[in-house]
Amino acid sequence: AKEFKELIGFNHTWLVIVSVLVTGTTFPFIFLGELVNQISHEGAFHAIFGWVYSAIVHYINLFIFYKFKQMDSRKGKVTDIKLFFTRDYPVHMLATVLVTLLMSLGPYSQLGLTCNGLVVIKNIIGTSLLVSVIIGFYETAFYMRALKTSLIEREKLKRENVESQLEILKSQVQPVSYT
Repeated sequence: AKEFKELIGFNHTWLVIVSVLVTGTTFPFIFLGELVNQISHEGAFHAIFGWVYSAIVHYINLFIFYKFKQMDSRKGKVTDIKLFFTRDYPVHMLATVLVTLLMSLGPYSQLGLTCNGLVVIKNIIGTSLLVSVIIGFYETAFYMRALKTSLIEREKLKRENVESQLEILKSQVQPVSYT
């Protein structure tokens, strides 16, 4: 959590908890097209499954986000938009699709829920949209933090430059005597 705070500029623990709870609860209804009476009949089960699924998707994608930023910082660079869309985003989507397929074909179907091709496609589309929003938020927070840091550094360098010029002018006005 400390490394993430340094990376994005705030502690995101509560954001993740609330996001997992909200998305896990609403996901079956919004993206799977579950009937309201089916959800109310198996509501606790859907909520628990949704929370677990949402937590797995969140944490895998936050792990990928963190590792890419860590790798880029070791190389002394910041991910630009082109690199994000050619490297980062495809990896996020691949991980999301794999988790969704595994969850749809594994626990979801093993627990007696209907899991046909349409459900799997809805899962993939819904989860991909969700992940796009989450990663977009974290990328925005990261770049806002980087912008703030670079502006502070720029002002510091300007101040140091002005102070240096002032010292040069002082030395020219009051030359040092060697007596």
